[in-house]
Amino acid sequence: MQSGWLDRPYGLAMIFGVTFAMVAAFIGITDGRWTTPKEPPKQISTRPLLVVYETQTCGWCIRLREDAADAYQASDAGQRAPLVFIDKSKQGSSEFHPRRFVSATPTLIVMDVYGREVERMTGYPGGPEPIIDFVEKVLDKMGAE
Repeated sequence: MQSGWLDRPYGLAMIFGVTFAMVAAFIGITDGRWTTPKEPPKQISTRPLLVVYETQTCGWCIRLREDAADAYQASDAGQRAPLVFIDKSKQGSSEFHPRRFVSATPTLIVMDVYGREVERMTGYPGGPEPIIDFVEKVLDKMGAE
């Protein structure tokens, strides 16, 4: 009598491996974090936000604050997505949840009303116009008012 593939040592291991993969896929991995059905995400704002991760010693961050922050806030994009500055060293303790770790500064991230990343721009492009254009395109894509 011939032995089937289940009688071989790897047969059972294959069944356990496939079962584990199916369970893991069913539970779901999103954005690198395990998720389980809980309560809906907590709304942190009534509008999307432009979150800028910076450090105190970053020269480009200082230039962004001096050259572009006031002009951005006064623009239509600034009214639709207000500007929030966060110290990069405190990024894990904030209520904002970027998809990836912020490693360079400045990093500008458009967040939805639940504090989840929608789109990001790394670096300071010089002046408020590129930032305003970036945010307006993202907000239009989101359908935000």
